[in-house]
Amino acid sequence: MKVYILSILFSLSFSLVWSKEYNASFFGIKSDGVTLNTNSIQTGINYIHKEGGGVLVFNVGRYLTGSIELKSNVAIQLKEGAVLVGSLNPYDYNMEGPCYSMIRAINQKNIAIYGKGIIDAQGRQVSYNIIDQVHKGFIKDPLENDRPRRPRGIHFKQCRGITIEGITIKNTCDWTQEYEECDSLWVRGITVDNKAYWNNDGIDIVDCQNVLIENSFFDSSDDAVCLKSHKTETACRNVVIRNCTMRSSANGIKLGTMTVGGYENIRIINNKIYDTYRSALTIATPDGGYARNIVVDSLQAYNTGNAIFLRIGNRTHSNKIGTMDSILISNLYVEIPEGKPDAGYEYEGPIEHMPRNISPASIIGLKGHPITHVTLKNVVINHPGAGKPEIAKVGMTPEELDRVPELADSYPEFSCFKELPAWGLYLRHVERIILENVTFIARKKDYRPAIVLDDAHHVSMSKMKIQEPGKKKQQIHIYQSTNIGKTSVILERTQHIGGLPSNGLGATDIVTRAATTGLFREFTCRIKDYYKKKYGVTSIQYQRCDDGFRFEPSVAEQVFTDWLGEYKDLITVLTMRQFDSSPHNIKKVDDKIVKINVLNRDKNTQEEYRGKIFIDATYEGDLAAAAGVPFRVGREGKNEFGEPGAGSVYKYWHGPEMDASTFIGDNAVQAYNYRLCLTKNSDNKVPITKPQNYDRNEYASIIDDVWTGRHTQAEMVNVTLEMLEANKKHIAKGNPTMIPGDKWGLGKVVNLVEIPNEKTDANNQHAAFVSSDLPEENWAWPTAGWAWRDKFATRLREYTEGLLWFAQNDKELPVHFRKAAREWGYAKDEYTDNGHFPRQVYVREGRRFEGLHFFIASDAMPVKGGGRPPVYSSSITASHYGFDSHATHKREPGMVHLNGFLGYPTSPYTVPYGVIVPKEIDNLLFPVPISGSHIGFSTLRMEPCWMAMGQAAGVASSVAIEEKVKVRNINIAMMQDVLLKQGTTLIYYKDVSLDDEDFLMVQYMGLRGFLPEWEAKLDEAIEEQTLSNWKRLSKLNIKIQPGISTRREILNELYAKMKK
Repeated sequence: MKVYILSILFSLSFSLVWSKEYNASFFGIKSDGVTLNTNSIQTGINYIHKEGGGVLVFNVGRYLTGSIELKSNVAIQLKEGAVLVGSLNPYDYNMEGPCYSMIRAINQKNIAIYGKGIIDAQGRQVSYNIIDQVHKGFIKDPLENDRPRRPRGIHFKQCRGITIEGITIKNTCDWTQEYEECDSLWVRGITVDNKAYWNNDGIDIVDCQNVLIENSFFDSSDDAVCLKSHKTETACRNVVIRNCTMRSSANGIKLGTMTVGGYENIRIINNKIYDTYRSALTIATPDGGYARNIVVDSLQAYNTGNAIFLRIGNRTHSNKIGTMDSILISNLYVEIPEGKPDAGYEYEGPIEHMPRNISPASIIGLKGHPITHVTLKNVVINHPGAGKPEIAKVGMTPEELDRVPELADSYPEFSCFKELPAWGLYLRHVERIILENVTFIARKKDYRPAIVLDDAHHVSMSKMKIQEPGKKKQQIHIYQSTNIGKTSVILERTQHIGGLPSNGLGATDIVTRAATTGLFREFTCRIKDYYKKKYGVTSIQYQRCDDGFRFEPSVAEQVFTDWLGEYKDLITVLTMRQFDSSPHNIKKVDDKIVKINVLNRDKNTQEEYRGKIFIDATYEGDLAAAAGVPFRVGREGKNEFGEPGAGSVYKYWHGPEMDASTFIGDNAVQAYNYRLCLTKNSDNKVPITKPQNYDRNEYASIIDDVWTGRHTQAEMVNVTLEMLEANKKHIAKGNPTMIPGDKWGLGKVVNLVEIPNEKTDANNQHAAFVSSDLPEENWAWPTAGWAWRDKFATRLREYTEGLLWFAQNDKELPVHFRKAAREWGYAKDEYTDNGHFPRQVYVREGRRFEGLHFFIASDAMPVKGGGRPPVYSSSITASHYGFDSHATHKREPGMVHLNGFLGYPTSPYTVPYGVIVPKEIDNLLFPVPISGSHIGFSTLRMEPCWMAMGQAAGVASSVAIEEKVKVRNINIAMMQDVLLKQGTTLIYYKDVSLDDEDFLMVQYMGLRGFLPEWEAKLDEAIEEQTLSNWKRLSKLNIKIQPGISTRREILNELYAKMKK
């Protein structure tokens, strides 16, 4: 923004000195294209300069000239149809002194060239004529690479206040335009068409500051937009390149090659590149200079030879080695062709550095001099693949990887290395690299892995996607590298990963969707992408996936499988592994878990596992219990924490509590069930069969409920006995129920929620006295062994199968009720290895541990009125679901609902880190069997929140390992920084989404009390009372403009100071 404002100011100042116009003909300048006007044009420029400034106007015509020199406060306007034509005579150009060019300026200010006209330097013929004079001995030139020294198109040096706008520049002998050691340069809306000869860079910015290049088009035979630095005491600073389109037979955008000084505060925003031979983006420091604080955002490159090339070199063999730090590349899309991208263009790039397969993006420092703090975020690199070892080969053995040359003194182009061992990304001699939401696509099978890391340290990878045809292979190879995101082992008791989402829970339980993001949001995005790619955005399947929040069990498992597969070099998944909660299966030393013993269920053998951190992500909490962490089972009484619904309670669903409620605590555990996947689709329906141990008496009370319409919801408060009797007669006539809130058919006993492909997530029916929940019989589950649990799982399956059979077949039920129920069957294409029945019990609650923070109802309820619940500065996620517990007891005579079946509202809340952290065990976290009361747990126990807490456990583990501290002593801010970069919402605001440019700032300031309301109101003017509060909270002095400064501006100022 600073650069943009400066440009506007200079533009205004120019308009004052340019207010007087002088027609070129006034100075005898001819427009016939034949008369040489060099002296006449220079006379005009000198005259206008002496008169205090103005504009030299060229109307329609062709104006032949040699070298001219622009002076302070003088502008050249080329009107549409005007062409400034370069002389073909080499001696018409000033070959002596600096700035050998057609138009030059040295140490001038407030100068401009603008209009809709053209500068045509006729550079090809001029170059040929210079060569001819060299061969004849009239011009002395070494003809390096058969190319003579020749004039640039424009060369301004040490000037201030420059505008180049609207013109077309073409056919120069050398660089199109060079701006050297200039300040306040505005290049806007120009066209460069320069393929006349070698070295036709589109624009070269050399050691300039405060530069804006925007809305321009560059088509050049060499680098399109190039920044350079020639002196140690100077640098390119505060440069913005935006909204430009480029084509080049070299690089699209290049910082380098010459980098004696450096580059800093560079912003490259919303640009497009096409048909470009080398890299879309090159940043190189091969001459001892630096590159830092560079942002590249929204760059699209099509038919471009390479995506990214970041390089430190040492061409001069100096003791001073270049540096590269703090580079952010985001929202990048690059398509790389299999053939030569600039084939057919004049002066196309040379074929060189063969043999090799098509190169990857690469970030390559020097040994002992790494490139540091580079982030690639939201990047897609579409690569042809097709690498074949018979063309060139670098294998994965240490010897082969070591043979990749350093080439410190080579000219820094990606192709100088010839063959590199990856097709997607090669990282060598780097530190602190973040790869977030990066996708690598190989269109053909390649012998190389997608990513190779060599001497890479502290590399974080999240939301990675790698796509390559053919058989799956190891796509990430790590060599001589440390702290690469840490490695993990996941031990899963069954043969299938994914927990309940892979076992029927396909209708996501969440109230405010934007409150819980992070990995959960990525999961829903992957679900949505699955249905989009398979069926299309107009399909009913895509619509029914509900933005990724509803899905089939098999789709969830496939998404998890593919997701984990992207990290198979870092994450090992072992199925059929069972931990039994016994002190004999765990070894602790000084409150630290050293190893655990696990049963391999396939081989019936014991296995030993060691790790730096252990995470108990089970429903039951068997590992944490074996480690000796105190836990609770059952329900607290209302007298302990004063929570709504605590203890023994009877209430209508969404209705009032009843007098029979005692609110006394007990050991009762809320009921479990199976989340069924059912369908009406006859082509994909498997009939429900009668189970072996069917007991009709378990379901018989449903008969009267069906005939009368009795249910458990709040509508029953106004239903009379007369209405129930009338409903019987109504049903007897062949009608469905007419009782408000009642369900008909199979929906009477299970809650049917639609998911894609005509399937349902069939859960327990909240409105029923008898449903798929099986209360009381599960109470032993949390602390029982697996033999008992497996026996109960079988019992629960038979009970559930019996319930469905009863609803479809019992003759005492109305015929049309049974007919409606029989429309449903199991989905044939789900759980094909388990009789189309879910493999996993829905364990709603197991052990609840006592950790650093014990989550209770008040943590999720407004402190007052419609305000927020308590805001915890250690938040690991925001979340929002009501207090929700299923029944703890079976049906009791005279009661309006089952004991313990309850729901109460909450507000979006913050989840403190302490709920997953034990008080004493140093290296254990429990993100599922968390620390909280029965009521507190009942809002946290939903999959979105569990997934977010699991993500936080992973990040916390990484921080603890890296900082070598106990999990309870980690740097909370460091953990939160990582979570935020991974897209986690730590505190919810109605008016600030993940996509807001100031999302990170709002999260940081919100957790510190600066934004206590539900809306951040960033663009409103700051109020005096708010400003006073912010000064008090920050203990900083803030300068504002009353009535002008916005909350966003002030918060950003505070944020920058507080984050230092």
